[in-house]
Amino acid sequence: MAPNSGIRELQQHTERCFQIAIKRIRNGEKLRAVAKDLGIPRSTLQDRLNGRVPRHEAAKVRLRLSAKAEALMIDWILMEEAAGRAPSLTRIAEVTELLLKEGGSNKVVGKNWPQRFVERHGELLKIKRGRLVDIERIMALDHNKLAPFYVRLEGLIKSLDLSPFNIWNMDETGT
Repeated sequence: MAPNSGIRELQQHTERCFQIAIKRIRNGEKLRAVAKDLGIPRSTLQDRLNGRVPRHEAAKVRLRLSAKAEALMIDWILMEEAAGRAPSLTRIAEVTELLLKEGGSNKVVGKNWPQRFVERHGELLKIKRGRLVDIERIMALDHNKLAPFYVRLEGLIKSLDLSPFNIWNMDETGT
Protein backbone atom coordinates (compact mmCIF):
# COMPACT_ATOMS: atom_id res chain seq x y z
CA MET A 1 0.00 0.00 0.00
CA ALA A 2 1.38 3.43 -0.98
CA PRO A 3 1.89 6.03 1.76
CA ASN A 4 -1.21 8.16 2.39
CA SER A 5 -3.38 5.97 0.12
CA GLY A 6 -5.72 5.47 3.08
CA ILE A 7 -6.16 9.23 3.37
CA ARG A 8 -7.15 9.47 -0.29
CA GLU A 9 -9.66 6.66 0.20
CA LEU A 10 -11.23 8.44 3.19
CA GLN A 11 -11.58 11.66 1.23
CA GLN A 12 -13.69 9.81 -1.33
CA HIS A 13 -16.40 9.03 1.21
CA THR A 14 -19.02 11.72 1.35
CA GLU A 15 -20.95 12.87 4.34
CA ARG A 16 -24.10 11.53 2.69
CA CYS A 17 -22.51 8.07 2.50
CA PHE A 18 -21.81 8.14 6.24
CA GLN A 19 -25.36 9.29 7.01
CA ILE A 20 -26.78 6.41 4.98
CA ALA A 21 -24.52 3.95 6.79
CA ILE A 22 -25.46 5.28 10.23
CA LYS A 23 -29.16 5.10 9.36
CA ARG A 24 -28.79 1.48 8.19
CA ILE A 25 -26.96 0.51 11.40
CA ARG A 26 -29.61 2.17 13.56
CA ASN A 27 -32.22 0.18 11.63
CA GLY A 28 -30.55 -3.04 12.81
CA GLU A 29 -27.93 -3.90 10.20
CA LYS A 30 -24.49 -5.01 11.38
CA LEU A 31 -21.71 -2.42 11.33
CA ARG A 32 -19.23 -4.71 9.52
CA ALA A 33 -21.75 -5.59 6.80
CA VAL A 34 -22.71 -1.97 6.18
CA ALA A 35 -19.07 -0.85 6.12
CA LYS A 36 -18.17 -3.59 3.64
CA ASP A 37 -21.25 -2.95 1.49
CA LEU A 38 -20.56 0.81 1.22
CA GLY A 39 -16.78 0.48 1.11
CA ILE A 40 -16.31 2.61 4.21
CA PRO A 41 -13.51 1.77 6.66
CA ARG A 42 -15.14 0.04 9.63
CA SER A 43 -13.10 1.99 12.20
CA THR A 44 -14.08 5.32 10.66
CA LEU A 45 -17.74 4.34 10.66
CA GLN A 46 -17.43 3.21 14.29
CA ASP A 47 -15.86 6.56 15.21
CA ARG A 48 -18.69 8.43 13.54
CA LEU A 49 -21.27 6.33 15.38
CA ASN A 50 -19.51 7.24 18.63
CA GLY A 51 -19.92 10.94 17.90
CA ARG A 52 -16.66 11.92 16.21
CA VAL A 53 -17.21 14.80 13.82
CA PRO A 54 -15.72 14.85 10.32
CA ARG A 55 -12.24 16.35 10.07
CA HIS A 56 -13.40 19.37 8.07
CA GLU A 57 -16.02 20.17 10.73
CA ALA A 58 -13.52 19.82 13.58
CA ALA A 59 -11.08 22.14 11.79
CA LYS A 60 -13.66 24.96 11.68
CA VAL A 61 -13.33 25.40 15.44
CA ARG A 62 -9.61 26.13 15.12
CA LEU A 63 -9.98 28.76 12.38
CA ARG A 64 -9.00 32.27 13.39
CA LEU A 65 -11.63 33.93 11.21
CA SER A 66 -15.25 33.10 10.62
CA ALA A 67 -16.32 32.12 7.10
CA LYS A 68 -17.72 35.63 6.61
CA ALA A 69 -14.47 37.27 7.76
CA GLU A 70 -12.43 34.98 5.50
CA ALA A 71 -14.64 36.01 2.58
CA LEU A 72 -13.99 39.66 3.46
CA MET A 73 -10.24 38.99 3.52
CA ILE A 74 -10.37 37.28 0.14
CA ASP A 75 -12.34 40.20 -1.34
CA TRP A 76 -9.83 42.69 0.09
CA ILE A 77 -6.84 40.76 -1.28
CA LEU A 78 -8.46 40.48 -4.72
CA MET A 79 -9.26 44.21 -4.73
CA GLU A 80 -5.69 45.06 -3.74
CA GLU A 81 -4.35 42.80 -6.48
CA ALA A 82 -6.70 44.35 -9.05
CA ALA A 83 -5.42 47.78 -8.05
CA GLY A 84 -1.84 46.63 -8.59
CA ARG A 85 -1.01 46.53 -4.88
CA ALA A 86 -0.80 42.82 -4.14
CA PRO A 87 -0.50 42.60 -0.34
CA SER A 88 2.45 40.84 1.24
CA LEU A 89 1.95 38.03 3.71
CA THR A 90 2.94 40.45 6.49
CA ARG A 91 0.25 42.90 5.36
CA ILE A 92 -2.33 40.09 5.24
CA ALA A 93 -1.46 39.22 8.85
CA GLU A 94 -1.78 42.88 9.91
CA VAL A 95 -5.19 43.32 8.30
CA THR A 96 -6.37 40.00 9.73
CA GLU A 97 -5.42 41.10 13.23
CA LEU A 98 -7.26 44.39 12.68
CA LEU A 99 -10.32 42.41 11.62
CA LEU A 100 -10.04 40.24 14.73
CA LYS A 101 -9.71 43.30 17.00
CA GLU A 102 -12.74 44.90 15.35
CA GLY A 103 -14.67 41.72 16.13
CA GLY A 104 -13.65 41.99 19.78
CA SER A 105 -11.15 39.14 19.72
CA ASN A 106 -7.72 39.18 21.32
CA LYS A 107 -6.48 36.42 19.01
CA VAL A 108 -3.32 36.96 17.02
CA VAL A 109 -2.24 35.14 13.92
CA GLY A 110 0.89 33.02 13.95
CA LYS A 111 3.82 33.53 11.63
CA ASN A 112 2.61 30.75 9.28
CA TRP A 113 -1.07 31.73 9.29
CA PRO A 114 -0.99 34.08 6.27
CA GLN A 115 0.81 31.51 4.09
CA ARG A 116 -1.66 28.79 5.10
CA PHE A 117 -4.59 31.14 4.48
CA VAL A 118 -3.34 31.76 0.95
CA GLU A 119 -2.78 28.02 0.41
CA ARG A 120 -6.29 27.26 1.72
CA HIS A 121 -7.73 29.64 -0.86
CA GLY A 122 -5.13 28.99 -3.55
CA GLU A 123 -7.69 28.72 -6.32
CA LEU A 124 -8.64 32.35 -5.72
CA LEU A 125 -5.49 33.95 -4.41
CA LYS A 126 -2.16 34.29 -6.08
CA ILE A 127 0.17 36.36 -3.94
CA LYS A 128 2.49 38.29 -6.18
CA ARG A 129 5.89 39.54 -5.23
CA GLY A 130 5.88 43.32 -4.99
CA ARG A 131 8.18 45.32 -7.22
CA LEU A 132 10.27 48.14 -5.83
CA VAL A 133 10.05 51.45 -7.64
CA ASP A 134 13.42 52.74 -8.81
CA ILE A 135 14.74 55.46 -6.53
CA GLU A 136 15.39 57.61 -9.62
CA ARG A 137 11.70 57.53 -10.49
CA ILE A 138 10.72 58.53 -6.97
CA MET A 139 13.25 61.35 -6.86
CA ALA A 140 12.17 62.62 -10.31
CA LEU A 141 8.56 63.00 -9.19
CA ASP A 142 7.73 66.70 -9.15
CA HIS A 143 4.21 67.57 -8.02
CA ASN A 144 4.49 71.06 -9.52
CA LYS A 145 4.98 69.51 -12.97
CA LEU A 146 2.13 67.03 -12.48
CA ALA A 147 -0.51 69.54 -11.29
CA PRO A 148 -1.10 71.17 -14.73
CA PHE A 149 -1.47 67.71 -16.31
CA TYR A 150 -4.24 66.77 -13.90
CA VAL A 151 -6.00 70.11 -14.38
CA ARG A 152 -6.02 69.52 -18.16
CA LEU A 153 -7.12 65.90 -17.65
CA GLU A 154 -10.02 66.98 -15.44
CA GLY A 155 -11.10 69.50 -18.07
CA LEU A 156 -10.93 66.87 -20.80
CA ILE A 157 -12.98 64.41 -18.74
CA LYS A 158 -15.68 67.06 -18.17
CA SER A 159 -15.73 68.23 -21.78
CA LEU A 160 -16.09 64.69 -23.11
CA ASP A 161 -18.57 63.79 -20.35
CA LEU A 162 -16.64 60.62 -19.45
CA SER A 163 -17.85 58.47 -16.59
CA PRO A 164 -15.26 57.02 -14.18
CA PHE A 165 -16.28 53.58 -15.47
CA ASN A 166 -14.75 54.45 -18.85
CA ILE A 167 -11.41 55.67 -17.51
CA TRP A 168 -8.54 53.20 -17.36
CA ASN A 169 -5.04 53.49 -15.96
CA MET A 170 -2.28 51.47 -17.55
CA ASP A 171 1.44 51.53 -16.95
CA GLU A 172 4.28 49.80 -18.74
CA THR A 173 3.51 46.51 -17.04
CA GLY A 174 -0.13 46.53 -18.11
CA THR A 175 -1.65 46.94 -14.65
